[in-house]
Amino acid sequence: MNTKKWIALSMAVTTLMTGTMVFAEENAPASAEDMIIEVPSNNPDIMLIDAVGEEMPIAEEPAAINGGMVEGVIAKEGLFPVRQIAEGLGYTVNWDGEARRVELFRGAHYITMDIDVDAYTFARRAPEALGTAPVIIEDRTYVPRRFVEEYLGAYIFDQGEDLYNVAQPAVVTISGVEEDGALLVEDEARGEVLVRIGEDTEILAGGEVADAAALEVGMTVSVIYGSQMTMSIPPQTVAVKIIIG
Repeated sequence: MNTKKWIALSMAVTTLMTGTMVFAEENAPASAEDMIIEVPSNNPDIMLIDAVGEEMPIAEEPAAINGGMVEGVIAKEGLFPVRQIAEGLGYTVNWDGEARRVELFRGAHYITMDIDVDAYTFARRAPEALGTAPVIIEDRTYVPRRFVEEYLGAYIFDQGEDLYNVAQPAVVTISGVEEDGALLVEDEARGEVLVRIGEDTEILAGGEVADAAALEVGMTVSVIYGSQMTMSIPPQTVAVKIIIG
């Protein structure tokens, strides 16, 4: 998206907050197309209009974010809403209407995709085909499950009837190992958490399957928590996956 569009979008956000008419920067051409239309701040279904008159759909209704879990994701035709999930996992999502391109940013992560093109890019890597192109359904961009799991590094919990929760791994430090093998971990967002290892818990080290005996106090690991966590002190859950290193 070019600089003028970014400025226009920023002005549109100001319009939402103040309810006033805003104009493009002083050195931009003075024409009706260069005005940002006034939009009421209490209308949840508004469309922002950028400096070239292009419609920019607002974000999907935000999911409930619960400790790294994006809840209430509705899939359509086996595909997942990329903005809702990515923003819930901390990404900034941009839409380039002219190129029909979605861009995702988070720290050093930079991901792009073009609508109806099965070619996804991550940072400077060559585009990769995932078997399904991103598509627009009801004015929202949807992507295949592989994109959510491989590019966003998230885990998808099936709740039934096309309803899903999506979780990203938490980077934690193991502070203790219980007699039954459960791990006490220090989670920056949650504090101390008791992580139990179940029969279906997957443990990986260097991409290879590892044994629970490889988990030691002081080790930093990535944990995908189960979809349920108790309200106890400390909270308890069963790990879906633990990644060493």
